[in-house]
Amino acid sequence: PPSRSKEVAAAAAASEGGRLDEDDDNNWGIRMWQQCIGLFFAEGFARTVLVFGTAEATINSYSTFLNSLLVPRGFSKQFISYMGILFITTCMIASGPLGYLVDMTRQYKLAILLCLI
Repeated sequence: PPSRSKEVAAAAAASEGGRLDEDDDNNWGIRMWQQCIGLFFAEGFARTVLVFGTAEATINSYSTFLNSLLVPRGFSKQFISYMGILFITTCMIASGPLGYLVDMTRQYKLAILLCLI
């Protein structure tokens, strides 16, 4: 990033046998975006982003609409807020061990289908 000092950049360039490019600080964003776009050409990355994005959108949409779903049924706004916090926290905590389990068993398709039930 552009915040790094010229001395650190010069030392890194010297240790790698390269030279310090004056445009290095100006082009870091372009190189970063090129690397990010390059990830989508890696096998399975685009599908992973799609599944993760869909899951996040579903969780956030559900949390957003809790108010309109529960207020007409007599629940207080404070209770609904706590339920939203609990829902998101539970999803975050459960994703760790379940993600590890899915990764170890390589049952990705089964895990996605079970989440859709």
